[in-house]
Amino acid sequence: MNRRSFLSNAATGLAASGFLASIPDSILAMTNRKGINMPLGFQSYVYRQVIGQKPEETMKQLAGFGYQNIEWCSPKGYQGDFAPLAKYSGKELKKITNDSGLQSTSCHFTWKEITDDASLSERIEFANQLGLKNMVCSGGLGAKTEDEVKKRCDQMNHMATW
Repeated sequence: MNRRSFLSNAATGLAASGFLASIPDSILAMTNRKGINMPLGFQSYVYRQVIGQKPEETMKQLAGFGYQNIEWCSPKGYQGDFAPLAKYSGKELKKITNDSGLQSTSCHFTWKEITDDASLSERIEFANQLGLKNMVCSGGLGAKTEDEVKKRCDQMNHMATW
Protein backbone atom coordinates (compact mmCIF):
# COMPACT_ATOMS: atom_id res chain seq x y z
CA MET A 1 0.00 0.00 0.00
CA ASN A 2 1.38 3.40 -0.88
CA ARG A 3 1.02 6.59 1.15
CA ARG A 4 -1.76 7.98 -1.08
CA SER A 5 -3.89 4.80 -0.65
CA PHE A 6 -3.27 4.80 3.09
CA LEU A 7 -4.33 8.43 3.48
CA SER A 8 -7.37 7.92 1.28
CA ASN A 9 -8.50 4.86 3.26
CA ALA A 10 -7.86 6.63 6.57
CA ALA A 11 -9.89 9.66 5.48
CA THR A 12 -12.75 7.45 4.34
CA GLY A 13 -12.72 5.59 7.65
CA LEU A 14 -12.77 8.81 9.67
CA ALA A 15 -15.62 10.22 7.58
CA ALA A 16 -17.65 7.03 8.03
CA SER A 17 -17.11 6.98 11.79
CA GLY A 18 -18.11 10.64 12.01
CA PHE A 19 -21.24 9.93 10.01
CA LEU A 20 -22.20 6.98 12.21
CA ALA A 21 -21.66 9.05 15.35
CA SER A 22 -24.10 11.65 14.04
CA ILE A 23 -26.98 9.19 13.61
CA PRO A 24 -29.60 9.73 16.34
CA ASP A 25 -30.11 6.95 18.88
CA SER A 26 -33.76 6.73 17.83
CA ILE A 27 -32.66 5.40 14.44
CA LEU A 28 -30.08 3.07 15.93
CA ALA A 29 -32.70 1.67 18.32
CA MET A 30 -33.24 -1.14 15.86
CA THR A 31 -29.82 -2.52 16.75
CA ASN A 32 -31.50 -3.93 19.86
CA ARG A 33 -28.95 -2.56 22.32
CA LYS A 34 -29.55 -3.01 26.04
CA GLY A 35 -32.73 -1.26 27.13
CA ILE A 36 -34.15 -0.98 23.64
CA ASN A 37 -37.19 -3.07 22.81
CA MET A 38 -37.75 -2.57 19.11
CA PRO A 39 -37.52 -5.76 17.05
CA LEU A 40 -35.60 -5.67 13.81
CA GLY A 41 -37.67 -7.08 10.98
CA PHE A 42 -37.88 -7.56 7.24
CA GLN A 43 -40.53 -7.57 4.54
CA SER A 44 -41.05 -11.03 3.06
CA TYR A 45 -41.31 -9.64 -0.47
CA VAL A 46 -37.55 -9.08 -0.56
CA TYR A 47 -36.96 -12.80 0.06
CA ARG A 48 -40.02 -14.04 -1.88
CA GLN A 49 -38.20 -16.51 -4.10
CA VAL A 50 -36.44 -18.41 -1.31
CA ILE A 51 -39.25 -18.09 1.24
CA GLY A 52 -41.73 -19.49 -1.28
CA GLN A 53 -39.52 -22.52 -1.92
CA LYS A 54 -38.01 -23.14 1.53
CA PRO A 55 -39.97 -21.17 4.14
CA GLU A 56 -38.72 -22.93 7.27
CA GLU A 57 -35.05 -22.96 6.28
CA THR A 58 -35.06 -19.40 4.96
CA MET A 59 -36.76 -17.91 8.01
CA LYS A 60 -34.48 -19.80 10.41
CA GLN A 61 -31.50 -18.43 8.50
CA LEU A 62 -32.87 -14.87 8.64
CA ALA A 63 -33.61 -15.23 12.36
CA GLY A 64 -29.98 -16.34 12.73
CA PHE A 65 -28.93 -13.03 11.19
CA GLY A 66 -30.68 -11.24 14.06
CA TYR A 67 -34.08 -10.52 12.56
CA GLN A 68 -36.96 -10.90 14.97
CA ASN A 69 -39.99 -9.94 12.90
CA ILE A 70 -41.33 -10.69 9.42
CA GLU A 71 -43.93 -8.65 7.60
CA TRP A 72 -45.65 -11.11 5.30
CA CYS A 73 -47.16 -10.59 1.88
CA SER A 74 -50.47 -12.42 1.54
CA PRO A 75 -49.69 -15.65 -0.32
CA LYS A 76 -53.13 -15.73 -1.94
CA GLY A 77 -52.94 -12.15 -3.12
CA TYR A 78 -49.34 -12.04 -4.26
CA GLN A 79 -49.16 -15.48 -5.88
CA GLY A 80 -46.08 -15.78 -8.12
CA ASP A 81 -43.20 -16.69 -5.84
CA PHE A 82 -45.57 -16.78 -2.86
CA ALA A 83 -47.96 -19.31 -4.49
CA PRO A 84 -46.42 -22.34 -2.68
CA LEU A 85 -47.31 -20.69 0.65
CA ALA A 86 -51.02 -20.38 -0.23
CA LYS A 87 -51.52 -23.98 0.92
CA TYR A 88 -50.95 -22.92 4.54
CA SER A 89 -53.66 -21.57 6.80
CA GLY A 90 -52.83 -18.53 8.88
CA LYS A 91 -52.42 -20.83 11.89
CA GLU A 92 -49.95 -23.06 10.02
CA LEU A 93 -47.97 -20.08 8.73
CA LYS A 94 -47.86 -18.63 12.25
CA LYS A 95 -46.41 -21.92 13.55
CA ILE A 96 -43.75 -21.96 10.82
CA THR A 97 -42.94 -18.32 11.59
CA ASN A 98 -42.72 -18.81 15.36
CA ASP A 99 -40.83 -22.12 15.10
CA SER A 100 -38.14 -20.29 13.12
CA GLY A 101 -37.73 -17.78 15.95
CA LEU A 102 -39.65 -14.95 14.28
CA GLN A 103 -42.84 -13.05 15.06
CA SER A 104 -45.28 -11.37 12.69
CA THR A 105 -47.61 -8.48 13.44
CA SER A 106 -48.49 -7.30 9.94
CA CYS A 107 -49.04 -8.49 6.41
CA HIS A 108 -49.52 -6.82 3.03
CA PHE A 109 -52.75 -7.58 1.20
CA THR A 110 -53.62 -6.55 -2.34
CA TRP A 111 -56.32 -3.97 -3.03
CA LYS A 112 -58.41 -6.67 -4.70
CA GLU A 113 -58.20 -8.97 -1.65
CA ILE A 114 -59.54 -6.40 0.72
CA THR A 115 -62.13 -4.65 -1.46
CA ASP A 116 -64.08 -7.81 -2.27
CA ASP A 117 -66.33 -8.45 0.74
CA ALA A 118 -66.17 -12.27 0.35
CA SER A 119 -62.39 -12.21 0.06
CA LEU A 120 -62.11 -9.70 2.91
CA SER A 121 -63.86 -12.05 5.33
CA GLU A 122 -61.42 -14.83 4.43
CA ARG A 123 -58.42 -12.49 4.67
CA ILE A 124 -59.52 -11.22 8.09
CA GLU A 125 -59.78 -14.82 9.29
CA PHE A 126 -56.30 -15.51 7.88
CA ALA A 127 -54.96 -12.38 9.64
CA ASN A 128 -56.51 -13.43 12.94
CA GLN A 129 -55.05 -16.94 12.67
CA LEU A 130 -51.63 -15.48 11.88
CA GLY A 131 -51.94 -13.25 14.96
CA LEU A 132 -51.63 -9.98 13.09
CA LYS A 133 -52.16 -6.55 14.60
CA ASN A 134 -52.16 -4.81 11.21
CA MET A 135 -53.46 -5.54 7.73
CA VAL A 136 -51.63 -3.36 5.21
CA CYS A 137 -53.19 -2.46 1.87
CA SER A 138 -50.21 -2.43 -0.44
CA GLY A 139 -49.74 -1.13 -3.92
CA GLY A 140 -51.40 2.21 -3.30
CA LEU A 141 -54.96 3.18 -3.93
CA GLY A 142 -54.61 3.14 -7.72
CA ALA A 143 -56.37 6.50 -7.91
CA LYS A 144 -55.51 9.16 -10.46
CA THR A 145 -57.84 11.99 -9.44
CA GLU A 146 -58.90 13.57 -6.17
CA ASP A 147 -62.41 12.10 -6.56
CA GLU A 148 -60.93 8.61 -7.04
CA VAL A 149 -58.83 9.07 -3.88
CA LYS A 150 -61.97 10.06 -1.94
CA LYS A 151 -63.82 7.01 -3.29
CA ARG A 152 -60.94 4.71 -2.29
CA CYS A 153 -60.84 6.28 1.17
CA ASP A 154 -64.58 5.66 1.53
CA GLN A 155 -63.97 2.03 0.58
CA MET A 156 -61.17 1.74 3.17
CA ASN A 157 -63.45 3.25 5.83
CA HIS A 158 -66.11 0.67 4.92
CA MET A 159 -63.59 -2.11 5.38
CA ALA A 160 -62.55 -0.72 8.76
CA THR A 161 -66.07 -1.34 10.05
CA TRP A 162 -65.84 -5.11 9.55
